[in-house]
Amino acid sequence: MALRTEEERVEVRYRRTVRMTRRYWARLGVTLFVCWHLLAIAIWTMPQLSTQYPILGNWVRTYLTTTGFNQGWTMFAPNPYATDVYVECRIHYSDGTVRSWNYTRMYDLDYWTRYQKERWRKYIEVANLDQYKFLWPTMGRYAARVNNIYPNNPPTMVEMLTHKHTVPPPDGDATKNPWQTFQFTSVPITAEDLK
Repeated sequence: MALRTEEERVEVRYRRTVRMTRRYWARLGVTLFVCWHLLAIAIWTMPQLSTQYPILGNWVRTYLTTTGFNQGWTMFAPNPYATDVYVECRIHYSDGTVRSWNYTRMYDLDYWTRYQKERWRKYIEVANLDQYKFLWPTMGRYAARVNNIYPNNPPTMVEMLTHKHTVPPPDGDATKNPWQTFQFTSVPITAEDLK
């Protein structure tokens, strides 16, 4: 087995030093990012800190809202969201048949699937509101594509209905709050929409 020359030993030492230096800076960078992120979340969830330090509060707000990590307590207090909402799509086919299809509801899923599909609940909660009208055509086209299941009988229109129900408090009577249904839009479907 041949021994390394002095030049080879210097080269190996140099590569090891470079590798260790890169690892050090990578670890330091990840550690600083995690610490910053935890600090930002702490400042965001404790509003008194952001009011005491407004510059830091502005940095945190900018960081968390642009990355999508912002959090809110509106789910818990002072007035928790008390409306159960789901969207039903009535798909009209070219032969005149109508098929009903619902966007994913957490109520119908097991716990693991609920965890994976939670974004649909949040999406439906707000997407059916008037200020989000720009989402309605996309929602209708998506429902048409998902339900384009009959050969030679494509969807031609999608009616979208909101079903709303106010959830009573734990000691309240559930029968006093019936479901209310509103049609909020109709989306005509073309062959191009089904691609």
